[in-house]
Amino acid sequence: MIRDRAHLSDLLARLRAAGLRRVFVVGGDTKDAGEFPDGIALLRAIHEAGESFEEIGVPAYPEGHPSISNDVLMRALHDKQQYAHYMTTQMSFNPAAVADWIFRVRSAGITLPIYLGVPGVLELTKLMAIAARIGVADSARFLAKHLGLLGHIAHPGSFGADAFLRSLADTFAHPVANVAGLHVFTMNQVRPTVAWHQRLSAELASPSTRVARPGSD
Repeated sequence: MIRDRAHLSDLLARLRAAGLRRVFVVGGDTKDAGEFPDGIALLRAIHEAGESFEEIGVPAYPEGHPSISNDVLMRALHDKQQYAHYMTTQMSFNPAAVADWIFRVRSAGITLPIYLGVPGVLELTKLMAIAARIGVADSARFLAKHLGLLGHIAHPGSFGADAFLRSLADTFAHPVANVAGLHVFTMNQVRPTVAWHQRLSAELASPSTRVARPGSD
């Protein structure tokens, strides 16, 4: 949606003036594309403009994109990593698909740290509707058939992602995974999501839930 290099120069100047030093660069799905048709074109232009940000994030799609092939997505990540500092994934629902994707991107030589996108505390019907919009409806149907992955009921009809995350524990612990953290999509359900996060953090901090490392007391 950035019209041309003059428009980009103006945006970069406004970012500098506001003291903003972290950006997330995503191509977007607008039909009225400007001079930069995708994220990599915009990243190159930012670099050529001599702009240096403390952090640049880029998107990633463990369960695919509705209009971009997986080969193109992988190639784009490979090209973007010379400009970016991390990647944040689209909201994911299927732990097996996420685990497979993590090892595929690492095997492809993509080393950017991963922030895994997960849903906050949402009602199942809202989860399904969002999944259909972002192009992962098949994964959401998988989720509906495996409700155990939704974890604890946060309040009637709503669920957190704790069981989903626990099922990925071995993947997160793998030396090549480099999952740096989570990006939680709250969908305006901030209060219940914060309560879920606090409860899960307390459980993980409890001595009764810790897993001893080899050689530890």
